[in-house]
Amino acid sequence: MATRISGKTYKLTANELDFGAFILEFNKSSEATLRFTRLGQELRCLVGLDGVERFSTDMLVELPFACKGRWLTANTFLLELDRVAGISLYRFKLTFSEDGQSCTLL
Repeated sequence: MATRISGKTYKLTANELDFGAFILEFNKSSEATLRFTRLGQELRCLVGLDGVERFSTDMLVELPFACKGRWLTANTFLLELDRVAGISLYRFKLTFSEDGQSCTLL
C-alpha cells in the first residue's frame, strides 16, 4: 500500500484542525515524509516508521512537533502528531481504498 499511495495528494473535508490536504511519501525504510496544508500553508515533517518520533518545526507558530506512524493493517496507517510545545497529541487513522485512490480519516 505504501507504494500505491506514496506521493499522492489526498484532500480532506473541513475539520476542526484546519488540515486541507496531505501527501505521504515513503522513500526510506525507517521514515516517511508528510506534507500537509493547514490554514492554507504547507507544512513538512518526517515521520518515524521505526517507533521513534521525528521532530520538525511548525512554521505557523514556530514551535516543535513530532511525528511517527505505523501500519495497523494492509490499508490502515496510524499517524501520530505530537504538538510538543502545544501539549496536544493527535492520532489520525488513515484508511486507504484497495487501489489507493481514496482515503478515510478517522
